[in-house]
Amino acid sequence: MPCITEHPLYAKTLSNLERTVVRDKLLRLVQYYARFMAYYTLRKGYSKGIVQHYDIIKKQLSLARKLFRVGKPFGALKAFLAELRNQTADPVLHFTTLARNFGYGGYLTLDIFNWAQSVKLANFDAKTAHLLGVWANRLWLVSTLSQLVAAVYNLYRADAKIRTLTNSEKDEAVRKQTEAQIKKLRVQSLWYLLDSCIPATSLGYTPLDDGFVGICGVITSYIGLKSVW
Repeated sequence: MPCITEHPLYAKTLSNLERTVVRDKLLRLVQYYARFMAYYTLRKGYSKGIVQHYDIIKKQLSLARKLFRVGKPFGALKAFLAELRNQTADPVLHFTTLARNFGYGGYLTLDIFNWAQSVKLANFDAKTAHLLGVWANRLWLVSTLSQLVAAVYNLYRADAKIRTLTNSEKDEAVRKQTEAQIKKLRVQSLWYLLDSCIPATSLGYTPLDDGFVGICGVITSYIGLKSVW
């Protein structure tokens, strides 16, 4: 046992699990896996008990994660105001950063009300509760699409930069750095594209089923977990 607790991997894992952002992304991964399994077991004709098992896991983890995010709108507001004062940023990135933080902050704020309704701390009428869910998803979609546009734009700029480089030793170092950036941006583009499918499907903008949405959530949760691990 002492050998296990003294291993660097154990220390790193323990350190990461103490961070709220890591726990949230782990819960998100399990939540969307449960969402996929609820759809899969239903389609395959499994017993009602098994389907409900995964459905309950999905719903309970969704509620738990909403509580984790209670203070996050303030961070998004701070980032929005800071970007608003930024007069030197690239116009495209300036706009997408503003849209991302506005959308994310609004989504998180409305999600607090959705959580309060779910745990009976608030009692909105059916129409208000429905509108809260719709607008939360709309703002979430604004945020993810803004991130996608920014990632694709940065990918285009990095690709254009590669083409201007020569075969000199100095440019070779820049090339390697830019290629690493391109690889990262491609992953980010996939991340934001798949994430956009989740609110877009909830809003009825896509014909995707719950199984595909669950897979999207699992993939993006894994990418997000790797980025903070």
